[in-house]
Amino acid sequence: MEPSPLTDLTEAKKFVGQSVRTLPVPSFIVDSAKIRDNVARMHAKLAAINESATASDSTSGFKVQFRPHIKTLKTIEATRLALGDMTTRVVASTVAEIRGLKPLLDKGRVQDVLYGLPLSKSVIPQLAAVKRVYADTDLRVSAFVDHPGQLEILLADPHVAATVAKWSLFVKVDSHDNRAGVPLTSDEYAKILTLFQENAERIELAGFYVHAGTSYSATDKAAAKKHLQRELDTLLNALRSVPTALLSNKTRSFRKLVLSFGATPTAHALAEADVAPVLQELLGSGAELELHAGNFLALDLQQASSTLATPSSIAGWTQAEIVSFYRERNEYLVNAGVLALTREPGRWGGLAHVRGRPGWKIVRVSQEHGLLAWDGSEEVPEEAASKALGWEMGDRVDLFPQHMCITAAMHALYFVVDGDDTIVDVWKPWKFW
Repeated sequence: MEPSPLTDLTEAKKFVGQSVRTLPVPSFIVDSAKIRDNVARMHAKLAAINESATASDSTSGFKVQFRPHIKTLKTIEATRLALGDMTTRVVASTVAEIRGLKPLLDKGRVQDVLYGLPLSKSVIPQLAAVKRVYADTDLRVSAFVDHPGQLEILLADPHVAATVAKWSLFVKVDSHDNRAGVPLTSDEYAKILTLFQENAERIELAGFYVHAGTSYSATDKAAAKKHLQRELDTLLNALRSVPTALLSNKTRSFRKLVLSFGATPTAHALAEADVAPVLQELLGSGAELELHAGNFLALDLQQASSTLATPSSIAGWTQAEIVSFYRERNEYLVNAGVLALTREPGRWGGLAHVRGRPGWKIVRVSQEHGLLAWDGSEEVPEEAASKALGWEMGDRVDLFPQHMCITAAMHALYFVVDGDDTIVDVWKPWKFW
């Protein structure tokens, strides 16, 4: 029995040059043309901000640096597109992603990797191994802390002593999102600063990292601006809290600290935001300001519902097949369920939407199948017209996900098109941890 082209790269490559409609389903499709457009849009926003800025210590030509989060599509190819010519920095959510970056690390295309979770005991030796392999290169490997216990575990670990360089660590701070991050007013934060001062020969403060995770609730630019303002205000307060003893340069300035902010909604709001005073104060501090974003390159329904992106810019979808029809309730059965689509909700309703057929949504899912129903508005002409059209058994449907990062993670391979339905490549993502 031949292996499945949905899981075996060699078999999958045989479909290059053919239409996506020839693939077995459910299969995951990525449009590289849309990715390039989305990346160009984000890079252009940042370039516009930098052109208007008045202060810079950047060595790469950009006043606000850029650090893409590679957690969405988790591939070499998508990472290259996200980096463009703008940056050599990334955030990685897993050690598997860092291992997968090896070709880019070896060529110096990626020179700065931030492990995007607070340090855990099991991860420390894995990151230490990466640091040892690249000890004689310019690669910088850093991580988060948001509790003093993490630093205590790190300092007690024998792998730390075995690494040549100091461990460079960001403090992840809470910007009132109640997610990962330490509150600046807490005793835990004060203890973190004390541990940095007491162990300056082994660990160094790289800077501060903030992520407005609740910004995905924004429904317009004005709301996104408020989340962005909150991120920048948090970083400003963090900067003001740093003891002089932690500033390692002779002038005791903030020059070596990196202030990292962003989420895809706040990143899209950056060029529009009325945040000039705090932005200028951060830039003028001498610290380096850095924008991070992840799902900007692929987008999804959750992003589109914020109005900062459009469904037409969504760069990935699950292809499924109509396998049954229930006339009495006007519902279709498709062969894509939780394991192909996930069960993520969204503001626009449904667990996935049919690409090109507004109003039709996946309304319920089981493990391997989903139910497709019309859930649109008769008052919206394109949706009303869409309702009148049906499908035949065996027809294919393309399903936009609510949350691209999680849906993409359900698939072993990505079939890549470039603006049409012809497969031009197959990407293999870095899986698991």
